[in-house]
Amino acid sequence: MILTLLILAAAWISTPHAAAQPGASSFFPPADPAGQLYREGRDRVDAQDWAGAERIFREFLDKNPHAREAGGALYYLAFALRKSGRPADADKELQRLLRDYRGSDWARDGLIMRVELAGQLHNIQIVEEALANPDEEIQIAAIQSLSQWNPGAAASKIRDVLRPQSGASDNLKYLCLAHLVKQLAPLAVPVLSDILRGSNSDGAAANGAGDSDAVRRLLAQIASGPDRALAAAAMRVGATMGRNPVSVAVSNPRQQGVSRTVTPMGAANPGFIGAPYCAEQVSETVQTLADGTKITRTGPVARTCRDSHGRVRRESPLWSGPPPERETLSTIEIFDPIGGMQYFLDTQNGIAHRYRLPPGAGPRGVPVSAGAPHWVDSTAVDANGVTTKTEVLGTQMFDGLPAEGRRTTRTTSVGQGGAGQLLDTVDEVWISVDLGIYLLQKTSDPRTGEKVQKATVVSRAEPELSLFQPPADYRVVDETGPVTITYTPPPPRRVPR
Repeated sequence: MILTLLILAAAWISTPHAAAQPGASSFFPPADPAGQLYREGRDRVDAQDWAGAERIFREFLDKNPHAREAGGALYYLAFALRKSGRPADADKELQRLLRDYRGSDWARDGLIMRVELAGQLHNIQIVEEALANPDEEIQIAAIQSLSQWNPGAAASKIRDVLRPQSGASDNLKYLCLAHLVKQLAPLAVPVLSDILRGSNSDGAAANGAGDSDAVRRLLAQIASGPDRALAAAAMRVGATMGRNPVSVAVSNPRQQGVSRTVTPMGAANPGFIGAPYCAEQVSETVQTLADGTKITRTGPVARTCRDSHGRVRRESPLWSGPPPERETLSTIEIFDPIGGMQYFLDTQNGIAHRYRLPPGAGPRGVPVSAGAPHWVDSTAVDANGVTTKTEVLGTQMFDGLPAEGRRTTRTTSVGQGGAGQLLDTVDEVWISVDLGIYLLQKTSDPRTGEKVQKATVVSRAEPELSLFQPPADYRVVDETGPVTITYTPPPPRRVPR
């Protein structure tokens, strides 16, 4: 199964669709004049004589408009025009193929070629229709086509495919992920940052965490595949966003014998350079009960710093209870692409667990502008009848920082046979233009309430280098496999009477 996926991905990413090397057996007997003309046109295609192929296939269609191979002749004519640098003329012939010969064996290939050309022709309608087509090969062609003229919109579509609610097959997710990490590499980190947010502020697994694991497994398959360039791209993304082999067990003094395990999240956008900052992130969940009562839960504060070279430090609290646990229990991750290392600090026992980054995971020198969103307004309906509407919200200021916003509304029908009540789930994100980080992420779901994650930039000065190094008194341990870090919270603070 994995080998099949790898072969499909390599075929889609390294070359155009099979249309680029067309081939099919002829239905004409050897002595038939129409068959000889058709074969001559095929020979011109094989010889890359595009002008000759155009002339012969036009002659064939003029003489044999009702022949069984007329659909194939139109396809090859369009192919020759495409290779001649005339995409609009090729599209015109493909429209004729799909209109007059829609029962032909060549109709599906013609549709795929037309979708591929839509990127050059900026035909968003064709792309949107193809994205809603249940044929996954056509969906992939649409994403590749969209990448040619609007990479940000293509990355947004891939994000939708990879989300837990998409209903997409593993095959489609694999191909989309492969395209993302190789052809849209500067946008891969912010996209996967969005997809792989699999933890709540208190460390418990969030909805969709299992799907995040599936995405990570697909990423690992790509990284171990035969396409070296694709594997290297996947390894760079994996080093940045992949799940690190460290688990943190936290003993709960209020429930003897009970512990929970969380996994630290990867660092955010370490490939961006020239945009240092330090920020605090806090999440808040508001749930409305049936009687109208609102329950608000505010998580502890996480802190992230990034320097001008792309190093990242993230401190994530493990405990959501009252102080002192809230202040003392946290995981600290350091991503150092300059030194080629990633550290996990055991702050209670003074140990720095050090992992060597894989080759190709070093500094990429990607400016923040490369990850700027390029969203477009769009509406699409998938094979399951889920309507996804994307609205570009423009620019808004957050504490003096300009941010680009996008709202995505997914409308599903809850009930038997899709005839039940319509349910809207709304995601709204705002990304800093200057820093390439999320300043606000908000999800509203009538079933679970509203979750808001907000980042406040506290400094844009260059952070101290010491923040990205283990403390001098820590013992550094080189690791290659899973590690468990165990913390024991201090006893609760007694309030004097």
